[in-house]
Amino acid sequence: MPNPSVFISYARADEATAYRICEELEHRAISCWIAPRNVPPGMDYGQAIMDGIKNCPVMLVMLSEDSGQSRYVGREVERAVTHDAKLLPVRLANIQIPERLEFFLGSCQWFDLFHPQDERRLADLCDSVSRLLDPGSRPPVSYEGKPKTIAPSPSTPAKGSRKIIASLALLAVLLSAGLAWKFLPRGPSQPGSLTDPIHAKVALIGPENGANCLGSTQLEWSETGLQESLLDGFEVEITQPGKLPVVNRTGIRYSFRPQQISGELDWRVRPIYNDGKFGKWSEQRKIIQDQDALSRILRTHELHLGHAESGNNFINGESATLSGFDVDLAKELITRILRRRDPSATLKLVPHATRWTRPGPDGKPIYFLGLLQRDESVDILASGISITSQRERDGLAFTTPVLIYPQTLITPKNAPGFNDGKPVFQKLGAVDGTTNMVLAHQIEKNAQDVTVLPFTGSGAHEKMLEALFESRQIDACLVDKPLAIKKIKSFQGNDADVEYNAIDIRELDGKSIAPERIGFALRPGDKALREALNREIADTTELRRDLVKKYFPMLDPLTEVP
Repeated sequence: MPNPSVFISYARADEATAYRICEELEHRAISCWIAPRNVPPGMDYGQAIMDGIKNCPVMLVMLSEDSGQSRYVGREVERAVTHDAKLLPVRLANIQIPERLEFFLGSCQWFDLFHPQDERRLADLCDSVSRLLDPGSRPPVSYEGKPKTIAPSPSTPAKGSRKIIASLALLAVLLSAGLAWKFLPRGPSQPGSLTDPIHAKVALIGPENGANCLGSTQLEWSETGLQESLLDGFEVEITQPGKLPVVNRTGIRYSFRPQQISGELDWRVRPIYNDGKFGKWSEQRKIIQDQDALSRILRTHELHLGHAESGNNFINGESATLSGFDVDLAKELITRILRRRDPSATLKLVPHATRWTRPGPDGKPIYFLGLLQRDESVDILASGISITSQRERDGLAFTTPVLIYPQTLITPKNAPGFNDGKPVFQKLGAVDGTTNMVLAHQIEKNAQDVTVLPFTGSGAHEKMLEALFESRQIDACLVDKPLAIKKIKSFQGNDADVEYNAIDIRELDGKSIAPERIGFALRPGDKALREALNREIADTTELRRDLVKKYFPMLDPLTEVP
């Protein structure tokens, strides 16, 4: 599907209608962005919505009693206005524009869709969206004008009642004038009155006071209590220790991103009104802001290392005793980076342990590789991670490879894996979410008699080896080469006479199979850290060969250390 061009904003209660509209638009080749469908797994929900709004030239706003109360719909509309998107309000009920949205949508034409099952009205809505996307592609489509309350047509009054009606109308006018004279302000407002914008105070939303923030943090505040019709914008004051406050002027939007600021900062906001007056400053909040992971590492001398289960020679031990190829190498690389700035710097390693895969709240698997998106405190990921184009498309970046080696097929001693290049086995095991599984499906596709059995969760490799050597539920399994002997010995006992075949998979059906390239995973935005790590990786060939000899004696350090 092409890049989405229509963002659909809706309240949870209107989800079924929103998806029905989405389905109809996409049936007409108008691609849509709608949550939660378009939120990538593991990605921050708020950031995904922001990206969707930025990339869509049109926003459909579902108007209902529920969306009028939704803070999230209000924020989405405000962001769309900031990014110059075209807005098309779609009324799902006979209501006025909710007050929360009136400032942004009051001047917009809108579309009434009181019955979402009405195919004709859905078609008209799609035509309206098409015209917004490409005004010259279709003749103008009639939009609904200002909302009108639907009511029966009044009957023509009898002649005898006209004088009564006229008298009542005159009385209503005089009464309205009297009330206006009594209650509307005349001259300067009294201090503290609700009509005096000077006494309106901004309510801050996020980040929380004292939060540690990574990346381009968005400071957010609320419109609650402000007179939006009188607003001209806001002032955001940012103060760093030992420096003078810096005041930034914004338009009428409820967020601000401080640029190129690292370290502690205090911030507060106040409104500016059309007559030049200022409202009161909000409370002041303190946060710690780092533009990227490298800035945080250089400031704190800490490396927050995300890793999966230990016990595989990439990662060994727990917390303070953590070691292994990836751990030792990461500590050395970051220490070198620190000491280029401060020769006496010492590094503190802060491990963030998790399982490779675990069930989420909805029952779907949550993979370790999503940890960078889920936890801002993590700087890099390690655990013998394979560099793949699919993982890069899923939102990861990688260092240059630190190891290169083939995947390995394990079979019992008297069961050869291939005969004349064709698989002899029928049931093939692989751990779900790994590159082994990708290769397993390639083998399954090329050989009709092969069935792949996935293994998941904590201890997946051990479960797979048990299925191979004990219960014989599978005939073969795929394992990364450095893990093969280690895992088998760990499973059968280091002193056991282990009998098995280990076959390096270098080609399949006459075609070469690219070897595993192992590196550290980072966020795509942490370019400075990636460049710094790559410089040190290029300068540590001998160190990496020594670590291979220590942790992976089955590898050839001369050919498998790039």
